[in-house]
Amino acid sequence: MAPRLEGKVGIVTGAAHGLGAVLALALAREGASVAAVDVCHDLPPVSYPMGTEEELNQVVQEIKALGQRTIAVKCDVSKADEVERMVKTVIDEFGKIDILVNNAGVVTFTPFVDLTEEEWNLIMDVNLKGPFHCCKYVLPHMIAQKAGKIVNVGSVDGRQGMPSRLAHYCSSKAGLHMLTDALSKEMAEHNINVNCVAPGAL
Repeated sequence: MAPRLEGKVGIVTGAAHGLGAVLALALAREGASVAAVDVCHDLPPVSYPMGTEEELNQVVQEIKALGQRTIAVKCDVSKADEVERMVKTVIDEFGKIDILVNNAGVVTFTPFVDLTEEEWNLIMDVNLKGPFHCCKYVLPHMIAQKAGKIVNVGSVDGRQGMPSRLAHYCSSKAGLHMLTDALSKEMAEHNINVNCVAPGAL
Protein backbone atom coordinates (compact mmCIF):
# COMPACT_ATOMS: atom_id res chain seq x y z
CA MET A 1 0.00 0.00 0.00
CA ALA A 2 1.37 3.41 -0.99
CA PRO A 3 1.96 5.97 1.78
CA ARG A 4 -1.13 8.11 2.37
CA LEU A 5 0.64 11.38 1.52
CA GLU A 6 2.79 10.18 -1.36
CA GLY A 7 3.36 13.06 -3.80
CA LYS A 8 2.04 15.70 -1.38
CA VAL A 9 3.93 18.78 -0.18
CA GLY A 10 3.52 20.06 3.36
CA ILE A 11 4.65 23.08 5.38
CA VAL A 12 5.09 22.76 9.14
CA THR A 13 5.84 25.89 11.18
CA GLY A 14 7.68 25.72 14.48
CA ALA A 15 9.35 22.58 13.16
CA ALA A 16 12.77 22.77 14.83
CA HIS A 17 11.83 20.85 17.95
CA GLY A 18 8.96 19.61 20.09
CA LEU A 19 5.56 19.00 18.54
CA GLY A 20 6.55 20.72 15.29
CA ALA A 21 9.44 18.34 14.70
CA VAL A 22 7.19 15.38 15.44
CA LEU A 23 4.58 16.63 12.97
CA ALA A 24 7.14 17.29 10.23
CA LEU A 25 8.54 13.79 10.60
CA ALA A 26 5.03 12.30 10.66
CA LEU A 27 4.23 13.91 7.30
CA ALA A 28 7.48 12.56 5.88
CA ARG A 29 6.77 9.04 7.14
CA GLU A 30 3.45 9.19 5.30
CA GLY A 31 5.23 10.06 2.06
CA ALA A 32 5.08 13.86 1.92
CA SER A 33 7.82 16.28 0.97
CA VAL A 34 8.21 18.74 3.86
CA ALA A 35 9.21 22.36 4.26
CA ALA A 36 10.39 22.61 7.88
CA VAL A 37 9.95 26.21 9.03
CA ASP A 38 11.13 27.86 12.24
CA VAL A 39 12.13 31.29 13.51
CA CYS A 40 15.45 29.90 14.85
CA HIS A 41 16.02 32.63 17.43
CA ASP A 42 14.70 33.50 20.88
CA LEU A 43 11.73 35.81 21.32
CA PRO A 44 11.85 37.86 24.54
CA PRO A 45 9.92 38.03 26.84
CA VAL A 46 9.43 34.29 26.28
CA SER A 47 11.63 32.68 28.93
CA TYR A 48 12.30 29.33 27.25
CA PRO A 49 14.53 28.82 24.19
CA MET A 50 13.07 28.72 20.71
CA GLY A 51 14.22 26.11 18.22
CA THR A 52 17.68 26.62 16.79
CA GLU A 53 19.00 26.44 13.25
CA GLU A 54 20.98 23.35 14.25
CA GLU A 55 17.81 21.63 15.48
CA LEU A 56 15.95 22.57 12.31
CA ASN A 57 18.75 21.15 10.17
CA GLN A 58 18.65 17.96 12.24
CA VAL A 59 14.93 17.57 11.50
CA VAL A 60 15.69 18.04 7.81
CA GLN A 61 18.39 15.36 7.96
CA GLU A 62 15.95 12.95 9.61
CA ILE A 63 13.37 13.63 6.89
CA LYS A 64 15.98 13.00 4.20
CA ALA A 65 16.87 9.73 5.94
CA LEU A 66 13.25 8.70 5.43
CA GLY A 67 13.75 9.21 1.70
CA GLN A 68 11.67 12.37 1.38
CA ARG A 69 12.49 15.73 -0.17
CA THR A 70 12.74 18.56 2.32
CA ILE A 71 14.05 22.07 2.91
CA ALA A 72 14.65 24.16 6.02
CA VAL A 73 13.31 27.71 5.95
CA LYS A 74 13.99 30.31 8.63
CA CYS A 75 10.90 32.48 9.00
CA ASP A 76 9.22 34.62 11.64
CA VAL A 77 5.53 33.88 11.01
CA SER A 78 4.51 37.14 12.70
CA LYS A 79 6.06 39.10 9.82
CA ALA A 80 4.11 39.15 6.56
CA ASP A 81 7.12 39.74 4.31
CA GLU A 82 8.98 36.76 5.75
CA VAL A 83 5.96 34.49 5.33
CA GLU A 84 5.46 35.65 1.75
CA ARG A 85 9.11 34.83 1.00
CA MET A 86 8.82 31.48 2.76
CA VAL A 87 5.80 30.46 0.69
CA LYS A 88 7.55 31.54 -2.52
CA THR A 89 10.58 29.47 -1.55
CA VAL A 90 8.39 26.40 -1.05
CA ILE A 91 6.61 26.91 -4.39
CA ASP A 92 9.92 27.44 -6.18
CA GLU A 93 11.32 24.24 -4.65
CA PHE A 94 8.33 21.89 -4.85
CA GLY A 95 5.92 23.51 -7.31
CA LYS A 96 2.87 23.33 -5.04
CA ILE A 97 1.59 23.25 -1.46
CA ASP A 98 -0.94 20.62 -0.39
CA ILE A 99 -0.73 20.81 3.40
CA LEU A 100 -0.15 23.64 5.86
CA VAL A 101 0.34 22.91 9.57
CA ASN A 102 0.26 26.11 11.61
CA ASN A 103 2.10 24.85 14.68
CA ALA A 104 4.36 27.78 15.66
CA GLY A 105 3.28 29.24 18.97
CA VAL A 106 4.60 30.80 22.17
CA VAL A 107 3.40 31.17 25.74
CA THR A 108 4.34 33.15 28.83
CA PHE A 109 2.87 32.91 32.33
CA THR A 110 2.05 36.38 33.59
CA PRO A 111 -0.73 37.62 35.91
CA PHE A 112 -3.12 39.75 33.89
CA VAL A 113 -2.51 42.90 35.95
CA ASP A 114 1.22 42.59 35.21
CA LEU A 115 0.80 41.83 31.51
CA THR A 116 2.57 44.35 29.28
CA GLU A 117 1.40 45.44 25.87
CA GLU A 118 4.66 44.08 24.44
CA GLU A 119 3.93 40.64 25.88
CA TRP A 120 0.29 40.68 24.74
CA ASN A 121 1.34 41.69 21.24
CA LEU A 122 4.00 38.99 20.97
CA ILE A 123 1.58 36.21 21.92
CA MET A 124 -1.05 37.50 19.49
CA ASP A 125 1.50 38.10 16.72
CA VAL A 126 2.88 34.56 16.80
CA ASN A 127 -0.17 32.53 17.84
CA LEU A 128 -2.88 34.27 15.81
CA LYS A 129 -1.36 36.65 13.29
CA GLY A 130 1.19 33.99 12.31
CA PRO A 131 -1.48 31.52 11.13
CA PHE A 132 -3.30 34.41 9.44
CA HIS A 133 -0.18 35.26 7.43
CA CYS A 134 0.52 31.64 6.54
CA CYS A 135 -3.06 31.00 5.43
CA LYS A 136 -3.17 34.26 3.49
CA TYR A 137 -0.13 33.41 1.37
CA VAL A 138 -0.73 29.67 1.03
CA LEU A 139 -4.45 29.73 0.21
CA PRO A 140 -4.17 31.31 -3.27
CA HIS A 141 -2.08 28.31 -4.33
CA MET A 142 -4.55 25.85 -2.81
CA ILE A 143 -7.51 27.64 -4.39
CA ALA A 144 -5.80 27.50 -7.79
CA GLN A 145 -5.29 23.73 -7.51
CA LYS A 146 -8.79 23.25 -6.02
CA ALA A 147 -7.48 21.22 -3.09
CA GLY A 148 -5.65 21.62 0.20
CA LYS A 149 -5.51 20.79 3.88
CA ILE A 150 -4.81 23.27 6.67
CA VAL A 151 -4.35 22.15 10.27
CA ASN A 152 -4.12 24.81 12.96
CA VAL A 153 -2.63 23.77 16.29
CA GLY A 154 -4.87 25.34 18.89
CA SER A 155 -5.13 24.42 22.56
CA VAL A 156 -7.59 23.25 25.18
CA ASP A 157 -6.82 26.67 26.70
CA GLY A 158 -8.55 28.22 23.69
CA ARG A 159 -11.82 26.53 24.64
CA GLN A 160 -12.01 27.75 28.23
CA GLY A 161 -10.24 30.39 30.26
CA MET A 162 -7.59 29.04 32.60
CA PRO A 163 -6.65 30.52 36.02
CA SER A 164 -2.98 30.07 35.28
CA ARG A 165 -1.72 33.54 34.29
CA LEU A 166 -2.68 32.72 30.69
CA ALA A 167 -5.33 35.29 29.72
CA HIS A 168 -3.29 36.39 26.69
CA TYR A 169 -2.50 32.84 25.56
CA CYS A 170 -6.11 31.66 25.99
CA SER A 171 -7.31 34.65 23.97
CA SER A 172 -4.87 33.96 21.13
CA LYS A 173 -5.86 30.29 20.87
CA ALA A 174 -9.57 31.07 21.07
CA GLY A 175 -9.04 33.45 18.16
CA LEU A 176 -7.26 30.69 16.24
CA HIS A 177 -10.19 28.35 16.82
CA MET A 178 -12.59 30.94 15.42
CA LEU A 179 -10.30 31.67 12.47
CA THR A 180 -10.38 27.95 11.74
CA ASP A 181 -14.15 27.80 11.95
CA ALA A 182 -14.65 30.78 9.64
CA LEU A 183 -12.04 29.65 7.10
CA SER A 184 -13.40 26.11 7.01
CA LYS A 185 -16.74 27.47 5.82
CA GLU A 186 -15.24 30.00 3.40
CA MET A 187 -12.84 27.51 1.81
CA ALA A 188 -15.24 24.55 1.52
CA GLU A 189 -16.32 25.57 -1.99
CA HIS A 190 -12.66 25.31 -3.08
CA ASN A 191 -12.28 21.75 -1.76
CA ILE A 192 -9.96 22.97 1.00
CA ASN A 193 -10.32 21.52 4.50
CA VAL A 194 -9.41 23.72 7.46
CA ASN A 195 -9.29 22.03 10.84
CA CYS A 196 -7.93 22.67 14.32
CA VAL A 197 -6.48 20.31 16.90
CA ALA A 198 -6.42 21.28 20.57
CA PRO A 199 -3.59 19.62 22.51
CA GLY A 200 -3.48 19.79 26.29
CA ALA A 201 -0.64 19.71 28.79
CA LEU A 202 0.93 16.37 29.64
